[in-house]
Amino acid sequence: MDWILLVPLANGLVYTIGTLFLKRATNAGVGPWRTTFVSNLLHGLLALPLWFIGPPLSSPLQLLIPLLISLSFFGGQLLTCVAIHRGAVSVVTPVMGVKPVFVAFIAIYALGTSLSAYVWAAAGLSAIAVFLLKGKSEAERQRILASIFWGGSASLLYAVYDVMLQKYGGDLGFENMMSAVFAFNALWSFALIPLFRSPVSLVPKKIWYSLAAGGTLVGLQAISMGWVLTKFGRVTEVNIIYSSRGIWSVLIVWILGHWFANREREAGRGEMTRRLLGALIMIAAIFLTMIA
Repeated sequence: MDWILLVPLANGLVYTIGTLFLKRATNAGVGPWRTTFVSNLLHGLLALPLWFIGPPLSSPLQLLIPLLISLSFFGGQLLTCVAIHRGAVSVVTPVMGVKPVFVAFIAIYALGTSLSAYVWAAAGLSAIAVFLLKGKSEAERQRILASIFWGGSASLLYAVYDVMLQKYGGDLGFENMMSAVFAFNALWSFALIPLFRSPVSLVPKKIWYSLAAGGTLVGLQAISMGWVLTKFGRVTEVNIIYSSRGIWSVLIVWILGHWFANREREAGRGEMTRRLLGALIMIAAIFLTMIA
């Protein structure tokens, strides 16, 4: 395996831990809107030093591309927070693992690639995996279906974001692209303030630790993924390896979920085993895209 693919492998684990911290914050009443707001501000701060490292822009019009790309990331992040808030982490993360399939379809038009029968087979396996991820009770099923809908929608927007990073990131440069994208995300986030249940200043101090930890971890891995895509490309392979977060999410929730005040493992060993099987099938579907 090429060493560069170890980066998305590690990022899959970091992302999963980060979402568990964010889930803990939302469970404590922070809500998806304040979570997204705080996370995007943290991402902007984390990426800000890159602006002073990258080469100077030849024209302000060069910022138009990261502005448009940031809309996809902002939408994906917003829907991810909604999915975490309304759904189950052990389902949301595996569902979002279908992103490489979306990437393959989008790349047909954006990067000039073509699809094979392997990709169509991957789509079929993904549908089977989604079926296995359904809950057993009506209330649980609605919660799982919410995870599938919001997580899948976020996955589609993230796929657009990744493909566009590869397509345009090389010209603008990693430093300029990522610092600009996350700066715009921070600006978009102020539009969420009217949706807050209460001011951010009223978030309890002990919850700030989870919120800050989750936003920082998710932000760091997002910047790292941007580095890989703008510098090395290989968007499909990178996303395939990154889908390991589907396995990480089920295992961590099952084994260590109580550390994050997460009770999803109480669904029972049989139910969690079925979710793990669904995650494995989804991972197999995604790997088919690598040999397409």
